[in-house]
Amino acid sequence: MAARSYGLYDPLAQALDDAGERWALLVIRELLDGPLRYGELQQRLPGLSTARLADRLREMRAAGLIQHGYALTEQGQRLAPGIHALTRFGLTRLRPLAGTATVYRPSFAAWALRARADAAAITSGTFLSVTHVESESFCTGRGELGRVTTWAGDPGAEPTDVVVTDTITAMSLATGSWTLSQARNNGHLTIRTSSDDGRSWATAHGAGQ
Repeated sequence: MAARSYGLYDPLAQALDDAGERWALLVIRELLDGPLRYGELQQRLPGLSTARLADRLREMRAAGLIQHGYALTEQGQRLAPGIHALTRFGLTRLRPLAGTATVYRPSFAAWALRARADAAAITSGTFLSVTHVESESFCTGRGELGRVTTWAGDPGAEPTDVVVTDTITAMSLATGSWTLSQARNNGHLTIRTSSDDGRSWATAHGAGQ
């Protein structure tokens, strides 16, 4: 991405030189849970053309963010906190797009909840949940120093909460438009095997109870 460089001896500017082109951070986000095939990336990011995806992957490989097989390098993985922070910032500005078809995907809502979890803390006790947002699923658990972490795949143990919801409800919880109680009372969210009626899940994902 040197041709589009800001030309500044500035950490933020040089980070954006490598990861600030259109679609780049969205591609990196999709690879945070592991490598995907070329077609899977296109399917998960509607509107991303074949030519532009090829350009972004080539540029990010040259920048040392992606390695062979469309997997993130360690440097690419280091962008996760920044992606979560930008997602949380975007939640405060989220709106339907005027004059165009607004594209909804379960993965967008799932990542929004995961970004909220990245900033949450559970100070005591054990917590492990599995959240299903239509076709998307992710795990959330309490890590070191009370920090909350999320990941895709095997939870590794019996979860204390299993939450099932839809795309619009998940995004509404992430933006604060709905509380957990409202979502449940309206029949758009169910909680299974909860030991505290979902309070820990709401706390872990920054959602109102």
